Amino acid sequence: MSPDKRPRDSQRIRVYRAHWALDDHLKAKSLGSVDEVQAFVDSVVQSRWWRERVGGRARIRVGDGRGRRSAGSIGGEIRIPRASRTVPTVLHELAHEAVRDPSTAIHGPEYAAAFLQLVEGFIGHEAGAYLRMAYLAQGVRWIEGWTGNPRSRP
Repeated sequence: MSPDKRPRDSQRIRVYRAHWALDDHLKAKSLGSVDEVQAFVDSVVQSRWWRERVGGRARIRVGDGRGRRSAGSIGGEIRIPRASRTVPTVLHELAHEAVRDPSTAIHGPEYAAAFLQLVEGFIGHEAGAYLRMAYLAQGVRWIEGWTGNPRSRP
C-alpha cells in the first residue's frame, strides 16, 4: 500500500450514527467558548490515558471553526464550530488525534476503540456502555483493549 493512501473508510457513517445516538442519549450540552474547549482538550492530552496510548505530544490547539459546518481535526489542531462544542464531539476529534497511523482507516477499528475508551474515561462507563450498544446496532467494528499505536508514541 502506498504510504499516502489510507484504507477505505468503510464504517464512517456507522461511527457517526453511533456518535449521534450517544449525543441524543446524553442530551449533550455545549462546552461554550473555544477557551473552555481548549481547557477540556488540555485535560485529556495531559491525562494518563493519553500518555499511555499516544505518548507525550505538544499541545493540541483548538480553533473556533468559523466557516465550517462540522468539527474537524488535522495535525494537532481541532477546528470546532459553536454547534459542535459538545464533549462527545471533542472526544471524537481527539480520537482522530490519538490514532494518527496512516495504515489505518480514518474511522476504522482502531479509531472506534480510541473513541470508545475516551468516552468511557471522560464521560463515564454508562456512556461507554451506551456507545458500545450503538456500535453493535450500527455494525461498527472496534478493537477491544486497544492500547494505542506504537508509531505515534515518542
